[in-house]
Amino acid sequence: MPRTAIPLLFVLLLCPAARGQDSTPAAPPAQAAPRLELKVGATDGDLRPGWAPVEVRIENPGPALRVKLTVTLLRDNEPTLSCHRDVRLPEKGRLREWFTLPFSESWGHVEVEVLDLERGERVARLVGQSLTVRRPYAYGGGREPRILFLGEDLEYRQASWLLDRNLTTWLEVAGPDRLPDRVLAYDTFDLIVLRDADLSGASPASREALIRWVQMGGKVLLVPGRRLAWFRDPAIQRLLPGTTLTSHTLEGLEQLEQRYGAFRTPHNRRETFEVFVPSGDEPELRGSSNSSANRLLEQLPSGKAFRFVNELRLGKGWVYVLAADPARPPLDRWMGRTTVTREVRQVVNDNYISHSH
Repeated sequence: MPRTAIPLLFVLLLCPAARGQDSTPAAPPAQAAPRLELKVGATDGDLRPGWAPVEVRIENPGPALRVKLTVTLLRDNEPTLSCHRDVRLPEKGRLREWFTLPFSESWGHVEVEVLDLERGERVARLVGQSLTVRRPYAYGGGREPRILFLGEDLEYRQASWLLDRNLTTWLEVAGPDRLPDRVLAYDTFDLIVLRDADLSGASPASREALIRWVQMGGKVLLVPGRRLAWFRDPAIQRLLPGTTLTSHTLEGLEQLEQRYGAFRTPHNRRETFEVFVPSGDEPELRGSSNSSANRLLEQLPSGKAFRFVNELRLGKGWVYVLAADPARPPLDRWMGRTTVTREVRQVVNDNYISHSH
């Protein structure tokens, strides 16, 4: 081989351009786009006209980003209202942002857009499902109630006793993990029902928002299961400050059965069940002037009287406590259950018929 060929060989090996290859540096791999989730209202249910919360959840799989987050109301695919804010997405982290937007009596969509402020380009977009916004019906000078029912057993029939057949009622059934974590999100509801709900499944912010909402004038109905320990849950205890409940095993509700009808039991066998009543003299529970609550008086074997539904003031709001669950055996076969549950509804009548936030 000629000596001049050796340097030429090294040039071909070491210089890509000499081999006919592109010497331009390879472009960095494309960054994974942030993932978006959208929730409108407290539970993604139907909306009433007025202001409602819009929650945007962002999961960023890449490095930290400075972005502009824009939420737009669309009607017939045309923007009607838009608002935005600049936020920082944490590296490989999550972010939740809330907007409060006015919804009119119609239907449409909510669009979310994420713009990378450094590159000036859109990195994520999501258009939510179609929304239904309708005006509630008027009833007795008020409006139709809206109830949020949270419990471990989410069968609709377990909550249907709350419904007044003479009144259109919005009943939403959800798990504790769907409990809103902003006070404003509760404002669309007239009554929150906790049926043996394990609130440990809700975030600390959700539990705090619930307490605050009641203190500001909201109403909560506590429906116990079979465990006294449920009332010892820290979140439930905060709804019952200074109140201790005790458990008692009964075979019937003698006074209420005489007034409203007996239990239907197979082969006339009496089934035992638990009732949960306040211990000692508690004037905040005993001093109610509510005539419906006073009609639901019962007596323990010890002779102590108790109400089937108790009322407790918490700030400007009310907490109602049932002694037992009308949807559980043997109360679900009670001839007088329909009448008794009507009386229970009447106790909170001022709340979810004529009360407005």
